[in-house]
Amino acid sequence: MPHTKQSRGSRRVLRVSLILVFAAILVAAGWTRYSSTATVSGFASRVGESGPLVTLRHRAEAAARADWPSNGAEGDTHYSALDEISPANVESLRVAWVFRTGDVSDGASDSSGPATAFEATPLMRDGTLYIATPSAHVIALDPERGTPRWTYDAHIDRASLAHNEVTTRGVSAWVDSTRAPSMPCRARIFVATFDARLIALDGRSGTPCTDFGHAGTVDLHAGVRGADRLAYEYHVTSPPAVIDELVIVGSSIFDNLHAQAPSGEVMRCGLIGISVADRAGYAPWTVLRLLSTMIEALLWKQDFAQADFYCRRLRHDSERLGHGVGALLAEVGETMSGMLSGTTQPLLDRVIELADKIEAIPLPFEGARLRLEIARRLGEMGDRDGAIRQLNRAFDVFSRIGAAGELERARAHLRELDARPRTRVAHTGSSLLSPREKEILLLVLQHKSNKEIAKALGCAHRNVGKHLENACRKLDSHSRYEAAEKARAHEFI
Repeated sequence: MPHTKQSRGSRRVLRVSLILVFAAILVAAGWTRYSSTATVSGFASRVGESGPLVTLRHRAEAAARADWPSNGAEGDTHYSALDEISPANVESLRVAWVFRTGDVSDGASDSSGPATAFEATPLMRDGTLYIATPSAHVIALDPERGTPRWTYDAHIDRASLAHNEVTTRGVSAWVDSTRAPSMPCRARIFVATFDARLIALDGRSGTPCTDFGHAGTVDLHAGVRGADRLAYEYHVTSPPAVIDELVIVGSSIFDNLHAQAPSGEVMRCGLIGISVADRAGYAPWTVLRLLSTMIEALLWKQDFAQADFYCRRLRHDSERLGHGVGALLAEVGETMSGMLSGTTQPLLDRVIELADKIEAIPLPFEGARLRLEIARRLGEMGDRDGAIRQLNRAFDVFSRIGAAGELERARAHLRELDARPRTRVAHTGSSLLSPREKEILLLVLQHKSNKEIAKALGCAHRNVGKHLENACRKLDSHSRYEAAEKARAHEFI
């Protein structure tokens, strides 16, 4: 379709109509029983052959196949077993119905708040179609006729929200198997609102489930650092994930605006990630990514007991997998926890040794960040010269890889020690890249994979990745091939 320029408001209306028209088309093609309002070639004759009477068993089977019970379908497969729409008949589909939510704004009025964006995936469960509008109006529709069975308004005050666009991307469903089918709130619909509330509704009536949270609502600001001061900057847009008997929600925050911004809560996400990894049996992910990040966050919060707990977990998993880098990071965490609890010279000397080992892996950025903390502790202990030596080593690394923020931190610390900040090291020409980085980039140009490069150079696969990461930083590149091409264009290799 040719591109045409539309106002934001008209695009919102179009998006609302298109999605619900699509839902109506699926209904017409067999999501429930056939609709008399739709004319779909090839389907009417089949209805006539089977007659209007369908057994209850067949209806139950058809309803189960027609369900789309979560945002990503059953098992998050993004797949439907329905097969009556095919390339042979898709052109014969006709619109069965259109439902307009009325929740649309281009944000032009100063009093209406941000613009809206309809981005919700409808759910189909037990013969009812559930949708959520940008302002968290939840609507249950008759999927055959497109008429509302119930509606619920979460009463979002859009005018008070700090954002350029408001959306709610859908709802989630859960069945409480401990309740009889006739009991209220056996089937629950969860909606997470843009103003950070989690609401549970009775799937049959749309009334809040009063045994959930406070009268059916949980305030998602609670316990989030900074959300009490800047609540309007903490949002939820995606439908919750329901796993077993847990409802898991994410968040949307403003990045890089100010230090007081609401937290993204690394620890909550980390704990959820570890739980998922444990169930899947994927320990390498926790060793390589999650545990070291969580340990650093806990040390920053000065929760040394929890940091030590996850250090032990990291050491155990690393030893079980034979993962030397993970074991080294566990030792760094344990030693840092002891040093931050009460600095002693032996602990400080050990941290310096560990920083040297980390840089030799090579993990130069991580080693240099560790040296910033070492320098701070040395300064507190009165060893000004030792602190300056550590800062200068960190400065060289940050300058070489172009880490501007950390470079400024090193400069500021040098000024605090009345030391003249070093002039930024200017690496030009082939000296910008290390000999090993040049070897790796030459092999990248030959379309070798990281594993093939590691085998050719006789080094660990992960080391190839770290060298490429450093080369990409130095050459301001977003991929290994871009870095290799830039290195060749500048005759570095």
